[in-house]
Amino acid sequence: SVGYGCVTANGRTDNSNPSEYVFNNVRVFGSKPEQAFLGRPWRPYARVVFQNSDLSDVINPEGWQKWNGDNNTANVYFKEYKNRGAGAATNKRVAFSGTLQNPVTITEILGSDFNSAWWVDKSFM
Repeated sequence: SVGYGCVTANGRTDNSNPSEYVFNNVRVFGSKPEQAFLGRPWRPYARVVFQNSDLSDVINPEGWQKWNGDNNTANVYFKEYKNRGAGAATNKRVAFSGTLQNPVTITEILGSDFNSAWWVDKSFM
C-alpha cells in the first residue's frame, strides 16, 4: 500500500453466492504504519479470509473497515487464521470480524476434483 485504503472490497450480494476471497500465505506491506485495512464490504454479504499470511504494520489494528461509514456489516464474513507480523494482532479488530479455528482448504474453494479441472492453472499451485 502506498496510502490510506483497503486491500479488498468484496462485492458478494447475497448469501446464496458461493464466492469468497481467500488470501493464503501472502505478504501485505506498505510505506506508512496503520494506513491500510484488510478489507471493507462493498456489498452486504462480503466474504474475505486472510490466513497464514505476513501482515506488516501497514495494517490498521482494527483490521477491517466499514465502507463510507455504512453499517452494512451484519452479514459480512471477515475472518483470519494464524497470520503473523506487526499487523496480525486480532485483539483490537472490529466486532464484525473474527478468527477461524481451521484454515480454508483448497478443496473448499476449488472442489475435490480441482486437479483435473481444465480451468485450474496448476503452475500456481
